[in-house]
Amino acid sequence: MKHVILWMPSPVTFITLRNPPNICIKYYRTDFYPILSQYSLSDNQIVIRSKCNGAAYSSHLARSNCIAFCKFVHFQFWIVSLYLGGNGYDLTRALLRQQTWQSTGLFPRVTMCDFKIRVMGNVHRHTIQCVLMANMFNEKIYVALWWWLLAVITLTVVNFFYWIYTLNSVTSSHQFLIRLVTLGVSLVPQPQKEVASHFMQLFAEQFVGDTVLVLRLVAQNASELVASSIAARLFDIFVKKR
Repeated sequence: MKHVILWMPSPVTFITLRNPPNICIKYYRTDFYPILSQYSLSDNQIVIRSKCNGAAYSSHLARSNCIAFCKFVHFQFWIVSLYLGGNGYDLTRALLRQQTWQSTGLFPRVTMCDFKIRVMGNVHRHTIQCVLMANMFNEKIYVALWWWLLAVITLTVVNFFYWIYTLNSVTSSHQFLIRLVTLGVSLVPQPQKEVASHFMQLFAEQFVGDTVLVLRLVAQNASELVASSIAARLFDIFVKKR
Protein backbone atom coordinates (compact mmCIF):
# COMPACT_ATOMS: atom_id res chain seq x y z
CA MET A 1 0.00 0.00 0.00
CA LYS A 2 2.84 2.37 0.84
CA HIS A 3 4.42 2.05 -2.60
CA VAL A 4 1.07 2.47 -4.37
CA ILE A 5 0.16 5.58 -2.38
CA LEU A 6 3.55 7.24 -2.88
CA TRP A 7 3.53 6.37 -6.59
CA MET A 8 0.10 7.90 -7.26
CA PRO A 9 1.24 11.53 -7.93
CA SER A 10 3.46 10.33 -10.81
CA PRO A 11 0.60 9.32 -13.15
CA VAL A 12 -1.04 12.66 -12.38
CA THR A 13 2.07 14.42 -13.67
CA PHE A 14 2.21 12.14 -16.72
CA ILE A 15 -1.45 12.67 -17.64
CA THR A 16 -1.10 16.42 -17.20
CA LEU A 17 1.83 16.56 -19.63
CA ARG A 18 0.41 14.26 -22.30
CA ASN A 19 -1.47 16.66 -24.59
CA PRO A 20 -0.27 20.13 -25.59
CA PRO A 21 -2.65 22.87 -24.44
CA ASN A 22 -3.15 24.48 -27.85
CA ILE A 23 -6.49 25.91 -26.79
CA CYS A 24 -4.92 28.28 -24.28
CA ILE A 25 -2.94 29.99 -27.07
CA LYS A 26 -6.17 31.51 -28.38
CA TYR A 27 -6.60 33.62 -25.26
CA TYR A 28 -3.26 35.39 -25.60
CA ARG A 29 -2.81 38.73 -27.28
CA THR A 30 -2.49 38.73 -31.05
CA ASP A 31 1.18 39.75 -31.04
CA PHE A 32 2.03 36.75 -28.81
CA TYR A 33 0.26 34.22 -31.01
CA PRO A 34 3.15 33.55 -33.46
CA ILE A 35 5.59 32.98 -30.60
CA LEU A 36 3.24 30.66 -28.74
CA SER A 37 2.46 28.81 -31.95
CA GLN A 38 6.16 27.94 -32.21
CA TYR A 39 6.11 26.64 -28.65
CA SER A 40 3.00 24.57 -29.40
CA LEU A 41 4.97 22.73 -32.09
CA SER A 42 7.61 21.78 -29.57
CA ASP A 43 7.68 18.32 -28.01
CA ASN A 44 8.55 19.80 -24.62
CA GLN A 45 5.18 19.93 -22.92
CA ILE A 46 6.60 21.63 -19.83
CA VAL A 47 7.76 24.57 -21.96
CA ILE A 48 4.35 24.84 -23.62
CA ARG A 49 2.39 24.74 -20.39
CA SER A 50 4.81 27.10 -18.68
CA LYS A 51 4.10 29.71 -21.34
CA CYS A 52 0.37 29.17 -20.90
CA ASN A 53 0.55 29.49 -17.10
CA GLY A 54 2.75 32.52 -16.68
CA ALA A 55 6.05 30.59 -16.72
CA ALA A 56 5.08 28.85 -13.50
CA TYR A 57 3.39 25.63 -14.60
CA SER A 58 6.13 23.36 -13.26
CA SER A 59 6.15 25.34 -10.02
CA HIS A 60 2.41 24.79 -9.62
CA LEU A 61 2.91 21.12 -10.44
CA ALA A 62 5.69 20.81 -7.84
CA ARG A 63 3.49 22.41 -5.19
CA SER A 64 0.62 20.08 -6.10
CA ASN A 65 2.90 17.06 -5.81
CA CYS A 66 4.12 18.22 -2.39
CA ILE A 67 0.53 18.62 -1.20
CA ALA A 68 -0.36 15.18 -2.59
CA PHE A 69 2.59 13.55 -0.81
CA CYS A 70 1.64 15.25 2.47
CA LYS A 71 -1.92 13.96 2.19
CA PHE A 72 -0.85 10.44 1.23
CA VAL A 73 1.61 10.13 4.12
CA HIS A 74 -1.03 11.45 6.52
CA PHE A 75 -3.47 8.90 5.09
CA GLN A 76 -0.99 6.08 5.78
CA PHE A 77 -0.50 7.35 9.31
CA TRP A 78 -4.26 7.39 9.88
CA ILE A 79 -4.77 3.92 8.36
CA VAL A 80 -2.09 2.35 10.59
CA SER A 81 -3.57 3.90 13.73
CA LEU A 82 -7.11 2.92 12.72
CA TYR A 83 -6.18 -0.65 11.80
CA LEU A 84 -4.38 -1.34 15.08
CA GLY A 85 -6.82 0.57 17.26
CA GLY A 86 -4.40 2.84 19.07
CA ASN A 87 -1.67 5.42 18.63
CA GLY A 88 2.02 4.84 18.89
CA TYR A 89 2.66 7.61 21.40
CA ASP A 90 0.50 6.07 24.14
CA LEU A 91 1.92 2.64 23.40
CA THR A 92 5.49 3.96 23.56
CA ARG A 93 4.78 5.68 26.87
CA ALA A 94 3.29 2.44 28.23
CA LEU A 95 6.38 0.51 27.16
CA LEU A 96 8.69 3.03 28.83
CA ARG A 97 6.64 2.77 32.03
CA GLN A 98 6.79 -1.03 31.73
CA GLN A 99 3.01 -1.33 31.69
CA THR A 100 1.57 -4.62 30.52
CA TRP A 101 -0.86 -5.20 27.69
CA GLN A 102 -3.71 -5.54 30.21
CA SER A 103 -3.57 -1.78 30.82
CA THR A 104 -3.31 -0.74 27.16
CA GLY A 105 -5.47 -3.42 25.56
CA LEU A 106 -3.16 -3.53 22.54
CA PHE A 107 -1.26 -6.57 21.26
CA PRO A 108 -2.56 -9.08 23.82
CA ARG A 109 -0.22 -11.88 24.83
CA VAL A 110 -2.92 -14.29 26.04
CA THR A 111 -6.25 -15.25 24.52
CA MET A 112 -8.72 -18.12 24.49
CA CYS A 113 -8.46 -20.61 21.63
CA ASP A 114 -11.19 -22.99 20.47
CA PHE A 115 -10.27 -26.24 18.76
CA LYS A 116 -11.95 -29.53 17.96
CA ILE A 117 -10.75 -33.09 18.59
CA ARG A 118 -12.39 -36.13 17.05
CA VAL A 119 -12.47 -39.09 19.47
CA MET A 120 -14.26 -42.35 18.68
CA GLY A 121 -16.34 -40.75 15.95
CA ASN A 122 -17.41 -37.83 18.11
CA VAL A 123 -16.17 -34.25 17.81
CA HIS A 124 -15.20 -32.68 21.11
CA ARG A 125 -14.82 -28.89 21.37
CA HIS A 126 -12.16 -27.62 23.76
CA THR A 127 -11.34 -24.08 24.85
CA ILE A 128 -7.92 -23.43 26.31
CA GLN A 129 -5.66 -20.47 27.01
CA CYS A 130 -3.16 -19.64 24.23
CA VAL A 131 -0.03 -17.51 24.32
CA LEU A 132 0.46 -15.12 21.35
CA MET A 133 4.23 -14.78 21.22
CA ALA A 134 4.13 -13.08 17.80
CA ASN A 135 2.47 -10.02 19.35
CA MET A 136 5.65 -9.30 21.29
CA PHE A 137 7.39 -8.65 17.97
CA ASN A 138 4.35 -7.01 16.35
CA GLU A 139 4.21 -4.46 19.14
CA LYS A 140 7.82 -3.37 18.60
CA ILE A 141 7.36 -3.29 14.82
CA TYR A 142 4.25 -1.14 15.16
CA VAL A 143 5.97 1.35 17.48
CA ALA A 144 8.92 1.67 15.08
CA LEU A 145 6.57 2.05 12.09
CA TRP A 146 4.46 4.68 13.88
CA TRP A 147 7.46 6.84 14.75
CA TRP A 148 8.90 6.38 11.26
CA LEU A 149 5.68 7.62 9.65
CA LEU A 150 5.60 10.53 12.09
CA ALA A 151 9.16 11.47 11.04
CA VAL A 152 8.21 11.16 7.35
CA ILE A 153 5.17 13.41 7.87
CA THR A 154 7.29 16.00 9.67
CA LEU A 155 10.00 16.04 6.99
CA THR A 156 7.42 16.14 4.19
CA VAL A 157 5.63 19.12 5.73
CA VAL A 158 8.93 20.93 6.35
CA ASN A 159 9.99 20.25 2.76
CA PHE A 160 6.62 21.51 1.52
CA PHE A 161 6.96 24.85 3.34
CA TYR A 162 10.58 25.12 2.17
CA TRP A 163 9.51 24.82 -1.47
CA ILE A 164 6.60 27.19 -0.92
CA TYR A 165 9.05 29.78 0.38
CA THR A 166 11.69 29.26 -2.32
CA LEU A 167 9.15 29.33 -5.16
CA ASN A 168 7.17 32.33 -3.91
CA SER A 169 9.96 34.47 -2.46
CA VAL A 170 11.13 36.90 -5.14
CA THR A 171 14.13 37.99 -3.07
CA SER A 172 15.29 34.41 -2.55
CA SER A 173 14.91 33.63 -6.26
CA HIS A 174 16.86 36.74 -7.29
CA GLN A 175 19.68 36.00 -4.86
CA PHE A 176 19.83 32.38 -6.02
CA LEU A 177 20.03 33.30 -9.71
CA ILE A 178 22.62 36.02 -9.16
CA ARG A 179 24.74 33.64 -7.07
CA LEU A 180 24.66 30.99 -9.80
CA VAL A 181 25.46 33.46 -12.56
CA THR A 182 28.31 34.95 -10.53
CA LEU A 183 29.68 31.46 -9.94
CA GLY A 184 29.40 30.38 -13.56
CA VAL A 185 30.39 33.51 -15.45
CA SER A 186 33.82 35.10 -15.50
CA LEU A 187 32.92 38.72 -15.08
CA VAL A 188 34.08 41.26 -17.58
CA PRO A 189 36.91 43.70 -16.75
CA GLN A 190 36.60 46.20 -13.92
CA PRO A 191 35.13 49.18 -15.88
CA GLN A 192 32.19 47.06 -17.06
CA LYS A 193 31.23 45.51 -13.72
CA GLU A 194 28.35 47.92 -13.22
CA VAL A 195 26.95 46.98 -16.64
CA ALA A 196 27.28 43.28 -15.81
CA SER A 197 25.58 43.84 -12.47
CA HIS A 198 22.74 45.65 -14.23
CA PHE A 199 22.29 42.77 -16.67
CA MET A 200 22.32 40.28 -13.80
CA GLN A 201 19.54 42.19 -12.07
CA LEU A 202 17.46 42.21 -15.26
CA PHE A 203 18.20 38.51 -15.77
CA ALA A 204 17.10 37.67 -12.22
CA GLU A 205 13.89 39.66 -12.63
CA GLN A 206 12.96 37.97 -15.90
CA PHE A 207 13.97 34.35 -15.27
CA VAL A 208 11.70 33.50 -12.35
CA GLY A 209 9.15 30.76 -11.80
CA ASP A 210 9.99 27.50 -13.55
CA THR A 211 13.57 28.58 -14.28
CA VAL A 212 14.33 28.89 -10.57
CA LEU A 213 12.64 25.56 -9.86
CA VAL A 214 14.64 23.69 -12.51
CA LEU A 215 17.93 25.27 -11.44
CA ARG A 216 17.26 24.45 -7.78
CA LEU A 217 16.51 20.84 -8.67
CA VAL A 218 19.70 20.64 -10.74
CA ALA A 219 21.70 22.16 -7.86
CA GLN A 220 20.25 19.66 -5.39
CA ASN A 221 20.59 16.53 -7.53
CA ALA A 222 23.78 17.32 -9.45
CA SER A 223 25.69 20.23 -7.94
CA GLU A 224 25.71 24.00 -7.89
CA LEU A 225 28.59 23.87 -10.37
CA VAL A 226 26.36 22.22 -12.99
CA ALA A 227 23.49 24.60 -12.21
CA SER A 228 25.83 27.58 -12.46
CA SER A 229 27.00 26.44 -15.90
CA ILE A 230 23.39 26.32 -17.09
CA ALA A 231 22.63 29.70 -15.53
CA ALA A 232 25.76 31.19 -17.10
CA ARG A 233 24.72 29.92 -20.53
CA LEU A 234 21.24 31.41 -20.08
CA PHE A 235 22.81 34.67 -18.98
CA ASP A 236 25.06 34.78 -22.06
CA ILE A 237 22.05 34.27 -24.34
CA PHE A 238 20.13 36.93 -22.43
CA VAL A 239 22.97 39.47 -22.76
CA LYS A 240 23.43 38.79 -26.49
CA LYS A 241 19.73 39.33 -27.14
CA ARG A 242 19.90 42.60 -25.25
